[in-house]
Amino acid sequence: MSRMKLTAFRVALLGTLCVIVLYGIGAQSTLMRNLEAKALDLRFHLRGVLTPVFPVALVVVDDRSIAELGRWPWSRQRFAELIQRLQDAGAKVIGIDLLFAEAEAPGEHVALQRLRQAVESSDFPPPEPVQEAIRRVLRQAEQAADPDLALATAIRDAGNVILAFALTVEPGLLRDQPPRSAPAYLNRSAYRTLQFPGTETPLLPLAGAGLLLPIDSLGQAAVALGHVNVAFDSDGTPRYEHPVIRYAGDYYPSFAIQVVRHFLGRRLEEVKVRFGEGLQLGPIVIPTDESTRLLVNYIGPRGTFPTYAFVDVLQGRLPAATFKDAIVLIGGVGSGLADTFVTPFSAALPGVERHATIIDSILRQDFLHRTAATSLIDLLGIATMGLLVGWLCPKCPRFWGSLLALALAGGYLLANLAAFLYAGLWVHLLFPLFAVTLNQSAVTLFKYLTEERQKRLMRQAFQYYLHPAVVDQVSRHPQLLQLGGEARELTVLFSDIRGFSAIAEDLAPERLVRLLNEYFTAMTRVVFKHNGMLDKYIGDGIMAVYGAPLPTCDHAYRACCTALDMVPELRALQERWGKDGLPYFTIGIGINTAVMVVGNMGSEVRFDYTVMGDGVNLASRLEGANKEYGTAIIISESTWEQVKDRLSTRELDIMRVRGKAQPTRIFELCGQPPLPSAQTAMISVFEAGLRAYRARRWDEAAQAFQQALDLLPGDAPSQLYLQRCQAFMVTPPPPHWDGVFTMPMK
Repeated sequence: MSRMKLTAFRVALLGTLCVIVLYGIGAQSTLMRNLEAKALDLRFHLRGVLTPVFPVALVVVDDRSIAELGRWPWSRQRFAELIQRLQDAGAKVIGIDLLFAEAEAPGEHVALQRLRQAVESSDFPPPEPVQEAIRRVLRQAEQAADPDLALATAIRDAGNVILAFALTVEPGLLRDQPPRSAPAYLNRSAYRTLQFPGTETPLLPLAGAGLLLPIDSLGQAAVALGHVNVAFDSDGTPRYEHPVIRYAGDYYPSFAIQVVRHFLGRRLEEVKVRFGEGLQLGPIVIPTDESTRLLVNYIGPRGTFPTYAFVDVLQGRLPAATFKDAIVLIGGVGSGLADTFVTPFSAALPGVERHATIIDSILRQDFLHRTAATSLIDLLGIATMGLLVGWLCPKCPRFWGSLLALALAGGYLLANLAAFLYAGLWVHLLFPLFAVTLNQSAVTLFKYLTEERQKRLMRQAFQYYLHPAVVDQVSRHPQLLQLGGEARELTVLFSDIRGFSAIAEDLAPERLVRLLNEYFTAMTRVVFKHNGMLDKYIGDGIMAVYGAPLPTCDHAYRACCTALDMVPELRALQERWGKDGLPYFTIGIGINTAVMVVGNMGSEVRFDYTVMGDGVNLASRLEGANKEYGTAIIISESTWEQVKDRLSTRELDIMRVRGKAQPTRIFELCGQPPLPSAQTAMISVFEAGLRAYRARRWDEAAQAFQQALDLLPGDAPSQLYLQRCQAFMVTPPPPHWDGVFTMPMK
């Protein structure tokens, strides 16, 4: 035994090494990255939505603002007025997540400019004092009429406005613009303090190939600029932020970094960039991966941050203290305006709210980590889980070993989630779980090839005497060979050949045996197909049990499917028999579900695994009742209750068998839905007739059954009930008649 355990551990050790090799190869594959990323998204959902801690508010250009202020784009004069409103409200930092990349179209201010130039170049200028007054008035009017100038003035006067710019990552995306050097106002926003890691060649941040800047007057007026480039994963989700991006040899901060820096009152010289490690922003250390990317800690769906409509702020509809000492981000969320992103919490998170998420995460210093160190934790997880399975599971029976492996996997899931929740670590989930699965499978196979050998020999010894399912259960539970049984809900099926006595008289014994053998073989295959247990052959009949010896929750459905498959199987046999001159016959099937006694019954010398009880007898009676109603398959009410939502049936009668006081409703099993429209219509009319019949409305019932026959000529139950109605019209039943039909024989 000790040698077996040692060998099992070696198998698990080999499996663990294989998983580690696969981790080194597969962790970089797109498929595995996507799967691990989806597992990360699941952890966000398990953690739940967080509440923003710092005062970050959004002022958005939404559909309502556009409806009230007019179609987009608006004059930049409105943005100038908005900035003035926010400044008056005490906003500490204002970030505008909009690219004012082109000057506003010429308008009134151009005409005023030309008028001023005409006055200055006139051949008959007015006196100098008058001329100076005219110039001053025209300049003021010109400035008031120039929206770009008005916005630039508002930005400059505020002194706390961050503007956005973008870099094209691939050359040629701005084909209409030649490559340009960074203007001086952009260079003012570049990082000053850079630190490269040792002598190793770092993985430098993303590099831009082109610039998309605000117009010069706005860029010069802004206190700083930050890029708004987004880092997408291969599945289209922006899980990372680029706090540093390259262009023309300089390194620039992101929009969120610039907003946080000004909120904290830090100069660019105080921001230290350590490539491949992180950023030092005053007292805050921002961790990054080897490519100097920040893993975004999403805190909730769209609307997590306080959001206000542009028009409400512009028209002074909000309380005066709404934006006091707050970070205010301005962006578009209206139809056709917003840049939206798929996140763990939202299918369309506006870009401006994504910036707010990053800003809040930095200020809270609540970061997620996915670095080279976490890769070592991944390897430790793979080794620990794989070897624990190899050490513990061989000591347990197969079932308990599987439960133990499941418990280890669950423990790792909880530890992984705890690392995410309390340490902000993104540790891989799939490879350690794969190590558990692989090693448990290997240990199980190993035990099967060793400890299970004796059980396999037992199965081989009994397979000629017991049903294979019984043999399997006996091999795992030898106590089943003792006499006795247990009460269990089961479903029993009886089938019988109609008119078999006449067939037996007309056929030679050899041909009769051949016919029965072929029939039993085909029907038994159908029973086994639906996991039934062939209890016995009774003359020309078959008895099958469902739900034993192995319990199943859908035993009634399996029995009904068996009955439905027996009919076409018999039809196929008859086509072949017809060519050989063998007779045509039909079968009747009865099915009942009840609590029965199941187990080994007999003597210690010889016994059978079978079922007993009133439920078995009722199934046999239902099989015989097919003769009365001219049907092929009849099921009891208890069976019908379990299959009525999955199979098509028709209520036939309320029947009382001889020797039993309690009647039972019986149903014809019609087939798998949907049934042909004519049959469906017939069943509906038939059941209406049945209700009238039980209410003693003989004329109405007879009309319904006649209509059913018109819809489906030759329908035997309709003919039977039509005859009953006609008989009751002549001789009505006694007043105490309850509509129950009593079987005339057992």
